[in-house]
Amino acid sequence: FWDPMLGKGCQICSLSSGLTVGNYPERTTTDEENTRLKKLRLMRKAEKMEVDMLNGPSCPGVLRGDSILKTDDFTTGKEGYVVNWWHHGSIVQTGEAKPSDQKYLYEPFELLTNSRRRLQVHVLQALAAEYRLSFNELFKKCQGDKKGVMDQIKEKVARMKAILGELQITEEVPEPELEDVEDADAGLAV
Repeated sequence: FWDPMLGKGCQICSLSSGLTVGNYPERTTTDEENTRLKKLRLMRKAEKMEVDMLNGPSCPGVLRGDSILKTDDFTTGKEGYVVNWWHHGSIVQTGEAKPSDQKYLYEPFELLTNSRRRLQVHVLQALAAEYRLSFNELFKKCQGDKKGVMDQIKEKVARMKAILGELQITEEVPEPELEDVEDADAGLAV
């Protein structure tokens, strides 16, 4: 159960309050899952290329009469009843990197068949995994920052203890310690 995890679950605990932030435990993906997703991406890429060709000037005259679902004919793109619609744009905020799998998503009105819905589920799962992975990278950076701050605090506590020793004052100065939940492997320790 624990070994197949790509990223084990842990938290960052605040030094001065009871607040915590947890990462996303990630399991490793199998070769079968990676192959399936690769095939689905390839299918979707071919489908998008076909739509681009049918809409472009290089489309043969015989195919120009084919019906293509164009949502612009019956929507404004600002429908409030449709959840997660980024109409010909991106769900990414300014300054963020665009996730690689977002370009394979169907727009809501393109989800007409069960096969498209199933493909959308797989692509959404891959997109969510990509978001979790980027969050976990930021989480690891924050863990490093906290450890750096704790090291600085420990140095200052050591200096305080040295000064108190010179003054011959016996006072307990607490040192910050990591909580058990902040160590990903602490769940295995007995």
